[in-house]
Amino acid sequence: PDIKRHLAALLARQEKMLQGDRSEQELDAALVESQKLLEVVMQWLIRTYPADVGQLPRQQRTDFGLNQRLLSALQLPAFTEPVINLLARQKLEQVIRACTKPDSSLKALLFAAAMGTLSDQRHPLRALSADELQLETLLELADLRNKSSHAQSKFTGKAPIQLTPSTARNSIQYALNFTSCFKEWM
Repeated sequence: PDIKRHLAALLARQEKMLQGDRSEQELDAALVESQKLLEVVMQWLIRTYPADVGQLPRQQRTDFGLNQRLLSALQLPAFTEPVINLLARQKLEQVIRACTKPDSSLKALLFAAAMGTLSDQRHPLRALSADELQLETLLELADLRNKSSHAQSKFTGKAPIQLTPSTARNSIQYALNFTSCFKEWM
């Protein structure tokens, strides 16, 4: 039901854009709804294929090398070197917390979902390819969403992120395609 609710909200955003609403608020809302759908799919993966957090090491500080080795050792087809390098920057404590309470950032949720592959050989992330999931795009959307969600103004010294209709359409299409990759497991 949660996936359906977020899918319906995203389709409604897509329809508004098709009807010509390309306001800044609508573009931002499309990006937000896309990320929400991606997050709820990650939450579903984490709950359906839970990770054994006892297998994960505790870190005092983020250990990029250790995280990189952990992600590489999983040998997941969609986890390319660039994806691993981006995810390896996550704090392992956030990932462990996301394994039990999946309300973290999209990157932490993706890392946590990947850790669930240790416990179940039938995990979808073991079967889906890099071409199917395009995780680099997911990580780019997470960064774009993070940048656009924080108020940028002359007071911060950072230029506001200008979303385009093309960016919003691409984020919607990506979230829909990504979600459809998991339909045989749902």
